Amino acid sequence: MMNETLKSYKSDNKGSAMITGLVVSTVLMVLCLSLLLIAYSLFLSTANSTSDLPNREMLFSAAEALEHELLDFSMEYDADLLLTDPTGHDFWQYIDNTIWKGFELVPGTENKYTQQVNVGYWMYYDPLDTSGYHNDLEKCSKYFNITSIGSVKIVVQLYWELPKGFEGDASKRENKNGTLLNAIYRMYDNKGNLLVKTEKKYKYSISQSSGGSNGGNNGGNSSFVTTTVGKDETIPFVNNSFSDITVHFICHSNYSSGCTCEINFYNNTNTVITDFSIIIKTNNTITSHGRCNYNLLYTENGINTYLVTPKEYQYLQPGYNRGFFSYNGSEDCLWIPQLLKINDYENNLYSNNTTTTIKWNRIGEEIVNPGGGN
Repeated sequence: MMNETLKSYKSDNKGSAMITGLVVSTVLMVLCLSLLLIAYSLFLSTANSTSDLPNREMLFSAAEALEHELLDFSMEYDADLLLTDPTGHDFWQYIDNTIWKGFELVPGTENKYTQQVNVGYWMYYDPLDTSGYHNDLEKCSKYFNITSIGSVKIVVQLYWELPKGFEGDASKRENKNGTLLNAIYRMYDNKGNLLVKTEKKYKYSISQSSGGSNGGNNGGNSSFVTTTVGKDETIPFVNNSFSDITVHFICHSNYSSGCTCEINFYNNTNTVITDFSIIIKTNNTITSHGRCNYNLLYTENGINTYLVTPKEYQYLQPGYNRGFFSYNGSEDCLWIPQLLKINDYENNLYSNNTTTTIKWNRIGEEIVNPGGGN
């Protein structure tokens, strides 16, 4: 009887050990499977991130190429006189010629402007607007295909916003300072699935500098080619000995057939002035003609700088001297008198003007959902 009982206990111990072993094995198996699952998830995450990197690099490269056309150029004005040549900067010109259009004075107000809607203008975006027009991002957006590379396509969405706290005359250049241009760059595969996107923001900056880009004895900045129509200025000669000498500069168009430019002198000194000259910058090519000799000093960026001197006996008589300098050309033209010299006294005719520079600057960059999404 005793032997049978001991045998029974021994049999029970073997069963318990077996069960314990099965439980431990099961737990270890579950733990190993869990670790394998975690490792596989990490592998997939890393693989997705790695495969997404070329897409991001391709998108950012395309975006950078486009924004170079916007950021690498600035427009300069002397008052309303354009000093820079925008030729070749098509994207910059498109933006500048398309935003801020269709504004009109609100009836019954003196200085409140609103933008016309439903007439084809590029409307500004304002999420707080309640009209149903300016708070609709789709209505305020323009889309452009940048490029198609293999099986992917890059599309940029552009929309612009008024400067913060904008009020006043929409036609005045200075009131547009701080205009925002938003760009969302998206990359799609050939099935239309969004792969990656990024958003950038640009600010319209208007700055002014005194001293003038045209002044100076070296001829100043000559990076302009443009048309001057209806320009009529009287420029005094600033010198104690010749305070009564003024230069009357006229340049106007000949009804689409070219231009006429002339410089007249007012000599109120009651003396004949024989020793004088003037330096002029122009996009025209001229030869000696009339009462003047034209000596080409140098050419830079398509702009000719001439030293103009009177021919023999063609002096500044007391009173009004009209047509001392004149030009009639078949092409549009720009003439800017730079430096007037009288008996060794020099006057930088445009040394005190103010140059306005307009430029776009990137003010921030945010990567939006680089792994795809909306």
